[in-house]
Parts: sequence; structure tokens; C-alpha cells
Amino acid sequence: MSGEWVGVDAGGTTTRVGVAGTRGLAGRAAAATPATLGEFVATVEKLCRELGVTGPVKGVGVGVPGVAGEWVPNVPYLASPDLSEVLSRRLGGPVTLSNDAQLALLGEAREGAASGCRSALLVSVGTGVGGALLVDGRVMRGAHGSAGAMGWLVLDPSDAGDPNRGALERRLAGPAWNRAGAELTPARDSYGLIASARNGDRDAATVVARMGRDLGAAIAGAGSLVDPEVVVVAGGLAAAFDLLHPAIVAAIERWGSPQLRRVPVRPAALGADAGLVGGGYAAREGDGAWW
Repeated sequence: MSGEWVGVDAGGTTTRVGVAGTRGLAGRAAAATPATLGEFVATVEKLCRELGVTGPVKGVGVGVPGVAGEWVPNVPYLASPDLSEVLSRRLGGPVTLSNDAQLALLGEAREGAASGCRSALLVSVGTGVGGALLVDGRVMRGAHGSAGAMGWLVLDPSDAGDPNRGALERRLAGPAWNRAGAELTPARDSYGLIASARNGDRDAATVVARMGRDLGAAIAGAGSLVDPEVVVVAGGLAAAFDLLHPAIVAAIERWGSPQLRRVPVRPAALGADAGLVGGGYAAREGDGAWW
């Protein structure tokens, strides 16, 4: 088939491709994120073919973990100014590039946890930490494409800083979970840490509660600033939302504005598909229609 709208979620470890349906996705496929731009383009094309897309596409919406065309620390080649042109030439349709969290929020606003809302704050925790803002029904892009970059929030003023990794990202992203799990006895990775907490391990539960507190503190600050209708937690960590939610709410109660304390905090309803659904809408609507 040809003439499809395609969403691409280019993550630090996994690249996912989805074909947009009337709502949601008609299909999805994934592969490890490769090491070069040429391999990335070939991987996206291969995944499209696996999904039955054999001809030119109508359009592609691509989410990258950073600022498209400028700064993508976890996958540096995705900052290439040639990405859009090369991918468009290979797939035969126009390409819209965006930050991955902004596309995830677009998907959640159209079909998920922020559906029907005019304002929302999304925080995404996975390989990195990102975020996005919905203001007056439109995803905010910002002057340079990085509005909502939650990973750069600072919880500890004594933090030494890092030019490539924000303070909150270093504190909450996947590698931090792995380090925390490795300090327990027996050592475990992030998945094992969450599984142990879910099974009643007190030490693991203490670590998860601390992570939830830090996430809640960040939400308290950012949410009090933007006054959203809903806060959406996305990314891989959304799978542990039930464990994190009590600590998040307690932190918002402690540090958030009176208005924010009334705002619901929800997991992303679309799960890992949020960025793909958002990518499909970005491809259909073009840049000017949604930000």
C-alpha cells in the first residue's frame, strides 16, 4: 500500500514506526536504533515495508530525543540538517521533524490522557527525561524547538551541571534507575528494581518512592508555572506509574501551588504509541496546524 501517514519515534535505544489509522495506529514495528544516519533511514524504510507500506507515503512525522536539526545528545546524527531531506527522498513524502515529547503530547491531546484539554504538561522519563506543554490547545514549540525540556530542571542548587545532560535527566532517567538498582543487594537493573518494589521489597520500594518524590518535585515547579488542566507522565516509566503516583502526589501537595494540587496526574493513555500517534497527526496537519 502507499499514500499512508507515518509516525516515527527515534529513541536512544529503539526506533519505532507506526502507520496512522483513523484513530490510533493501523500497525507498528520496531528495531534497535542504529549507529549512523544512513542506517537509520534504511531502518525506517525497512520497518515501513514490514508494515506493508510499499509506495510513496503521504507524509512522515518524526520525533527525536532533543532539538531536531540542532542537538540530539543520545543519537547525535539525528541532529543532522540533512535528516528531513534524506528521509523524504527515501520514503517519497514530506517529513515533519519535532521533539519526541512534543509529539507524544500531541498524540495524548488528540486521543489520550489530555484529550479535550486546552492546557497540559507532559513529562517523559525513559532513556532521557523530556517534556512538553499544551497551551491554548496547541503544543508549544518555543523559540528554538525545546519548550517543555523538563530534563534541565534543577532540584539541587549544588549540582555541578553538565553541558549535555540536564540535572533532572541525570537524576531520573534510565541510567539513574540502573545505578540505584546496582547499589542494592542483590544488584538489579531498572526493570528488576521496579519488579522488586512491586513484589514488596522494602529497599526497592524506598528507591522508587525517592524517584517518585523527585519527579513530583519537578512537576510541582513546572506545573505551578504553567497551570495545566492535567499532568501526563509518559515514557518507559509510565509502566510504573501506580508505584510512583503516591510519592508524586505527596510532592505536589508539599511544593505545588494551590491550583496545581487540584490537577490530576495521569499516565499516558497511549503508552509507547503516544509519539507514533502524534507523529501521524503532525504529518497530516503540518507544522503550523498544531504549534
